[in-house]
Amino acid sequence: MAKPGHGTITLSDDDPLIVVGVNTSFTSEFGARMQIMLARGLGNATAEVVEVLDDHRLRIKKELDRKSVV
Repeated sequence: MAKPGHGTITLSDDDPLIVVGVNTSFTSEFGARMQIMLARGLGNATAEVVEVLDDHRLRIKKELDRKSVV
């Protein structure tokens, strides 16, 4: 079941598989093989989390559409 997370996310300029968060708590909200999902207003895109790097960065399996992540 999906639940809202904290903060806002963008994609890294250097690596499209890195999600960068501001005011996020990725280490307590995500783990490997979980999914991150964008809000309904952004198209409900989902991506599998491969690795949580820290509270503000995580690596996803496939690239999200950059137009959706603002």
